[in-house]
Amino acid sequence: IHYDGVGGASIHKDGDILLSVGAPTNNTQSIRDLAQNDNSFYGKIISINKMSLKNFLDNNGKIEIKNFTKGHRNPQGLAKLDNKFFSSEHGPKGGDEVNFLEEGNNYGWPVASYGTKYESIAKASYELNHLKNGFKEPLIQFTPSIAISDLTNCSNKLKDYYERNGCLIATTLRDQGLVIILLDKNFKRVIGYEKIDFGQRLRHIAKNRNG
Repeated sequence: IHYDGVGGASIHKDGDILLSVGAPTNNTQSIRDLAQNDNSFYGKIISINKMSLKNFLDNNGKIEIKNFTKGHRNPQGLAKLDNKFFSSEHGPKGGDEVNFLEEGNNYGWPVASYGTKYESIAKASYELNHLKNGFKEPLIQFTPSIAISDLTNCSNKLKDYYERNGCLIATTLRDQGLVIILLDKNFKRVIGYEKIDFGQRLRHIAKNRNG
């Protein structure tokens, strides 16, 4: 298994912890296919029950884990707005995504992507139309790749500035800056985005206790 970037973002959801686990290998189709395999945690946002963690020793080491969503390549960030959940995800050559996460949804990898394949093969593209193939379309995709990384909800100052609660902020590696993503009032449609250049690769973002 190629372990080059397998997610690792986490966020709390009621009595559970959501954790991102990727399946991003560039050259092994059998590993990519695990993102569509319900018996594997690769390529998923998984849900871990907090109480089962707390009672780990008393429960013979059994922890309750289930797949929350599937079909992810390399989800690097997780964010929450009014108990709605979002992920940021590296695509292959292009096709970086921000997704609106709903339990049970399939986000298409490795069948559908707006990126292209690394291998020199006859058909370089994936299926582009996610919905036509039974998958959930991303909220927004970036081609060429910006190497989107971490994702969080905007600070109160940014929400006040843009006059909306639907505001996400992402770090980027290739674009070397931040991307502020503005959503409609239902958080299901992107109104637009703004890039802020920092001139250096940004992996993670943190906020102080005051947000």
